Amino acid sequence: MPQGRRVRQSDPASSVAPGWESTGLNVMVIDDSPEVQEALATLLANWQCDVRVQEQASLPAGWRPDFILSDYHLSGDETGVDVVERLRREAGYCVPAAILSGDQGLKLPEDLQRAVLLRKPVQPIQLRSVMRKLLNAA
Repeated sequence: MPQGRRVRQSDPASSVAPGWESTGLNVMVIDDSPEVQEALATLLANWQCDVRVQEQASLPAGWRPDFILSDYHLSGDETGVDVVERLRREAGYCVPAAILSGDQGLKLPEDLQRAVLLRKPVQPIQLRSVMRKLLNAA
């Protein structure tokens, strides 16, 4: 999957989030696994989000994320926490974020605001609930 590729909705009837207005939300997905990228991007696109998929995070020119969804364990030395902090600096505001990990012993830094840790595998209803909560806290 090319870096920064925009994902389009595939089947609006599947996985739509009832009772939640996600249409047009700019969501950045950062993961080094093409399978995870595709699964998350498809789910979010079906929720009418504007999804940008990146293997390594950098903000596309002229695009502002409303939400960041990042794996914790990425290629190289950077973690999902590092990515979220860097993207927030680039954006100039505290973008809400969810960091995904299968590591049961992992904890996020206490000073990382408007971010949650989700354990893999993440269920769509759980992701939707976390996104709604963090976005409504703005």
